[in-house]
Amino acid sequence: MPWEKNLRTRPTKLRLLRIFTQGLSLFLFNLAIFNFAQTWLILPVEAPQTPWSTSEGAFYVMQHMLTSALIPFLPLAIFFIIGGLVGRAFCGWFCPFGLVQDLVGFIPTEKYEPTEESNKDGRHFGEFLTVVFIIVAAFIGSQMIFGDPEKTIQGFGDFVSDPYSVLSPVVTLFLTIPLYIIHGGWPLSIDAIFGRLLFWIKILILLIIIFITLYIPRTYCRYLCPTGIIMGRIGKHSLIGISVDPIKCTDCGKCEDVCPMGVRILNNLDDANHLRSEACIMCMDCVVSCEEDGAISLKIRL
Repeated sequence: MPWEKNLRTRPTKLRLLRIFTQGLSLFLFNLAIFNFAQTWLILPVEAPQTPWSTSEGAFYVMQHMLTSALIPFLPLAIFFIIGGLVGRAFCGWFCPFGLVQDLVGFIPTEKYEPTEESNKDGRHFGEFLTVVFIIVAAFIGSQMIFGDPEKTIQGFGDFVSDPYSVLSPVVTLFLTIPLYIIHGGWPLSIDAIFGRLLFWIKILILLIIIFITLYIPRTYCRYLCPTGIIMGRIGKHSLIGISVDPIKCTDCGKCEDVCPMGVRILNNLDDANHLRSEACIMCMDCVVSCEEDGAISLKIRL
């Protein structure tokens, strides 16, 4: 059923604060534009490596390491440490592509909430794709060591160093399009379009995701983001998260109505009334929307 439009598009103080932190994160991730050196910092957000980036997202580092036949201890440690502490909070507060989706979500279109089952099916599809990209990256790495590196490079082509980045809408937005704007040469002729078919497939994927996000907020975060998929699995059991006081809760549903990820909060509580959802990005909209003081809050969950 459609959501109430005013609850989905109103830029509340909390949402503006998130926009600020996400914008600041985007700025800091791209400080190399101002000749800052690239840092060792890796975070669980969708931030690919670019000529102007100072750091990189954990999943992209994982892909690079796997295709290089390296065990990705560092990105895995980041996933488990940050996910185990604060769940998907980085998705809600610091992810650059989350910023793009939130800004698109402010456009006043009629928003729709898929059923809980549809949301789960979408996440299962995203989990399948994430596993596929990990397996492909690991296979490429094994072939570079035990197989024929030259044939592997020729066979996988653009996919050889980072299979996910080739089709990632985040890479398309933050790397592919800026490079074409800077260097020109957009393939607009018929021959060029067919010659650069992969480029237009990337553009099409990005446009489809943005279009769906107009009607289903944070579509990419919900269903397709590999970083979010991994962090969701770990963050479901995070130390810090959302909890509900069943005595104070009136079951009004306002917390669920404002959730940009479509989390059915009251249907996903454990025996201690802690929210255990792979989709929660800890945006805090549910806490702010609740009119019953202390009914829903951010807590340390032991």
